[in-house]
Amino acid sequence: IVLLFIFPFILKEYYSKTSIQCKSYIQSNYYVQDIPNSVKKIRDRSFYWCENLKNIKLGEAVESIGKEAFAYCINLEEIVIPDSVVTLGKRAFKNCTSLKRIVISKSLQSIDKFPFLNCINLSEIIVSPDNNYFSSEDGVLFNKSQDILITFPAKLKTYTIPETVRSIEMIREMCGK
Repeated sequence: IVLLFIFPFILKEYYSKTSIQCKSYIQSNYYVQDIPNSVKKIRDRSFYWCENLKNIKLGEAVESIGKEAFAYCINLEEIVIPDSVVTLGKRAFKNCTSLKRIVISKSLQSIDKFPFLNCINLSEIIVSPDNNYFSSEDGVLFNKSQDILITFPAKLKTYTIPETVRSIEMIREMCGK
């Protein structure tokens, strides 16, 4: 079921393309539950400042999530990145202050800088064990071999870095500032 409370011309644009770039959503009060399977790309800032967006299910054809695509979706609580997604853009979920949980599928290959910047309630990042590029342990995001710590949830107040870690990528994000 798709719940959309939007103007008809936006609805037509939403379904007629294989990507989403609906600037009309900016600072809107619309609630979107499902992204249809016809959509292959969530473009940069597509859902920027969609304050009432609480839950979203990405379609199984989405291959990329653009820069700041969901930034400032302050009521978004969880995101499950489907198997079709291979790239996650810079600051994709920046300032999603209600975001608690991220689930990363087996197909994600590329994560740009600071995808979860200032997600102050993020407590868990889960990566499919079948992912060839990333892994997670205790809710912390690593590369597959766990020698690069990519980021850890802001809700984690203390964390002991494993001895296998040789590099820390996103220190600012980890501090939540």
